[in-house]
Amino acid sequence: MRMIKMERCVITGFGIVTYLGESLDTLWNTLCEKKGAFDPACGNHPVISGDRLNLPSFTAIPRKKRLYFDKQVVFTFLSAMKAIENAQIKEWLKNPDIKEKTGVVVGNKFAQVEFGIQQVVSMNETKSLNISPFTGIGYYFGGPAGEIASEFKTKGQNDVLVTGSSAGFDCVTTGYDSIRYGRNHVVLAGAGENILSGICDNILKHKLSSGQYLPYHKNRQGCFIASGGGIAVLESLSMAKERKAAIYAEIEAHHSLTAHSCLFEYNQDLTRYTEKAIRLCLEKSGITPQDIDMVIPNADGSKDGDHYELQAIKNVFQGQKNLIYTPKPNVGHTLSVSGIIDLFTAAMSLKHRTLPPLLYPIDCDEENTNSMFISEKMDKNIKRVLMLQRNIVGGRVGAMIVKEYSCEDH
Repeated sequence: MRMIKMERCVITGFGIVTYLGESLDTLWNTLCEKKGAFDPACGNHPVISGDRLNLPSFTAIPRKKRLYFDKQVVFTFLSAMKAIENAQIKEWLKNPDIKEKTGVVVGNKFAQVEFGIQQVVSMNETKSLNISPFTGIGYYFGGPAGEIASEFKTKGQNDVLVTGSSAGFDCVTTGYDSIRYGRNHVVLAGAGENILSGICDNILKHKLSSGQYLPYHKNRQGCFIASGGGIAVLESLSMAKERKAAIYAEIEAHHSLTAHSCLFEYNQDLTRYTEKAIRLCLEKSGITPQDIDMVIPNADGSKDGDHYELQAIKNVFQGQKNLIYTPKPNVGHTLSVSGIIDLFTAAMSLKHRTLPPLLYPIDCDEENTNSMFISEKMDKNIKRVLMLQRNIVGGRVGAMIVKEYSCEDH
C-alpha cells in the first residue's frame, strides 16, 4: 500500500475584527494588560451587536458588495482581507498554480439573520414579490466563502460549515485536514457573526449574564455574546517555506467527538467526552499532559458547562499550575468566531513566549483549582497550547494542539 506523505500545517496570518477594532496588536495588548469593555459598571448590555463595531477598512470593500452584504458577511470578508494582508500572500495568490490549491472554509452560527429580516420588511412595505437573489438559504450559509473566493479568484477546495458556535474551530480543523492530505496548499479558515439584540437575546437568554462574564468563578452567571469576524491563513509548510513566510505557529493535531447525550443539556457525559477528546489529541501528538503549557477552554460561563469541562481538565492535568486561560471575558463569546480568537491567543502566546492573565481574579468553587488558572502575565518558554471547543448548545466537543514552529521537527 502506497503511503501518503502528510504535509505539515502552519499558521501564517490572521484577520480579526471585534468591538476593539481591526488591530491585532490592540487585541493582544488588551489580553495581556487585563483590559476589556465588559464591566457592569458601564451599563453594558450582554449583547454587542454588529452596529458597535468600528471598522475603518469597511470602505475598502467594493461598493457593489457593500450594498448587499449582511454584516455577518462583511465581518468575514473584511477579516479575510486583513488576514491576506497580514500573511503578505496577496501577490502569491495571483499565481495560477497557487490559486488552484487555495481554498476557503468558513462558517457561522446565525446565518445572515439581519439581511433576511431586511428583505421581509421590504416586501411588507412595498408589497412587492421582488426579493434579492442573496436571500436564499444557500447564500445565507455559503455567501462568505463564495464572496472571498470570488474576490481573490481562488480555485481550490472550499467548504461551508454550519456547526454552530464551534464553526470557526471546525473550519480550522477542516482546513488543516485539507492541507495535510494535499487537497489545498493554502486555506482561509474562519467565521463571522452579526449578533442582533432582541432576536439573539431570546435564543440565548439562558446563557447570558446580567453581570460580569466570569467563567469558572463561583459568582458566574453566564456569558456576554459579541459580534465579530476572524480568519486564519493556514499553509502547508512547503508553501510557507517557498515564499519565506513568517510563521506564527504550527497546528500539531486535533480530535472532535459527537457528544449526542449532551445536546441542549450538559451532564456528566460532557466530562467524559471532553477528557476523551483531550487524551486522543495528546495521543495523536505523541506527547503527555506535562508537555502542554497552556489550556484555552471553551469557558461559556454556565455553571454546568464550566463544571464538567473543568473536571475533564483536572482529570488529565492533575492540578498543573498556571495552566488555564481564556480571552472570552475580554472580548465576549463571539460564538463561531471564538475559535479563531482562541487560535490567535495560542499563536501569539507561543510567538511571544508569554502567558496572558485572566481579566478577573479567580475564585473558583471547585476544590484545589485556583492555582491552575493564570492570574498574572508570565514570561515562559512555552512550546504547546491545547484549545478546547464545544457548541454553545452542546452536542459536540473538540480539542486542538498548537505548537511552536521549529524547522527541526520532522
